[in-house]
Amino acid sequence: MKRWQFVLAALAILFAPPFLVIGAFQGLTWPLYWLFHSPSLPAWFGIRGFAITVLGMHVLISAVLMGLLVRRRKRAERWQLVLTAVAVPLAMPFLAFWPLSSLMRLLSSTSMPGWLFGIVAYPLLSEWLLSDMTRYVTISLAALILTSAALVWLAVRERRRIWRRGRLYLLLIALASVLAFPFVMRYQPAVEAAPGVELRIVEKPGLLQGAVNRCQVGPAILNMAMWHGIIGGGKSMS
Repeated sequence: MKRWQFVLAALAILFAPPFLVIGAFQGLTWPLYWLFHSPSLPAWFGIRGFAITVLGMHVLISAVLMGLLVRRRKRAERWQLVLTAVAVPLAMPFLAFWPLSSLMRLLSSTSMPGWLFGIVAYPLLSEWLLSDMTRYVTISLAALILTSAALVWLAVRERRRIWRRGRLYLLLIALASVLAFPFVMRYQPAVEAAPGVELRIVEKPGLLQGAVNRCQVGPAILNMAMWHGIIGGGKSMS
């Protein structure tokens, strides 16, 4: 396999699975919706089960496929790449949130088919996963520990050649996205002050709690979309 082919295959393994999983859910629920007008399969799972399933399947599929892709490589490099294939998906809720949120806002202003909404709804799933302090800390710590371990392993193995490895920059971006998320996703009050009136918050949430509170807005939108069959039901968004 040529180098550029390997890079494209590795990037697909790292980033494509969550959208394939959501697409598979939609493919399964279209017949149910059109035949029986029943709630979508994600709605039956519940937002918790659906979001955790997408993230869990992402980690599992990426690790397995990366293992198959690099099975002929040396053992140390093979396991280092598999570790990367686990670390990056765990950082995906932080890494992909902003570009996909921008894409979703762009598409929401146009007539958007239901299947496409399901694909770009990943940021809302990310918000739900990060809308609870326990889940936020668990996912972020797991992503930080594994990306740091992969970076250290890569540095020890490659030494001076480390700057030539593309996965170094990918791991750095994943690590930076987790660290920067609470600073960028700052808490904003639900109400806005009238012109000329100063709004003061008596008890401002901390850095992490503020990010968690900000993430609690999206799940309500996603839950409504799931129950109305937009995700998996094939409706159009306009």
